[in-house]
Amino acid sequence: MKIYRFFIILFIIISLMISCDLIPVSIQDRLSRFETEINKNPREIYLHFHQGMVGYDGYKTELGFNGSPLQLGNQPFDITMAGNPVDYKPGIKSWDGTIDSGVYVGRIIKFYFQEDGVDWYILAIRMEWPVAQIYEWGDYLGT
Repeated sequence: MKIYRFFIILFIIISLMISCDLIPVSIQDRLSRFETEINKNPREIYLHFHQGMVGYDGYKTELGFNGSPLQLGNQPFDITMAGNPVDYKPGIKSWDGTIDSGVYVGRIIKFYFQEDGVDWYILAIRMEWPVAQIYEWGDYLGT
């Protein structure tokens, strides 16, 4: 009888751990999840953004990305990061890389991440574009 109680308690504990999402999301995990999300249709990209991100509510629909390099029509996307994330400000890290899509290749992209509890979220994205144009989602200064 004691063995049954043990397994029942163990099952309950494991179920609670899985449902509580106790596994931290690293910067690398967040970026991988973001890349998967931007290649979906429909997309919920905002789930990877920090809730304190400037313009956060505007990214809850595709309207926040229309006319930008991250719009649906530019899929598929492939992000390649260089090196490792570096400290930008206390609690904020930046990471440089490139992004390719179905219509452009090798654009420079920079992500800014902010820690929230044990998880990292995208605070801002800055993407360089030809003809001296820069696209920004969020406030890349982290203020």
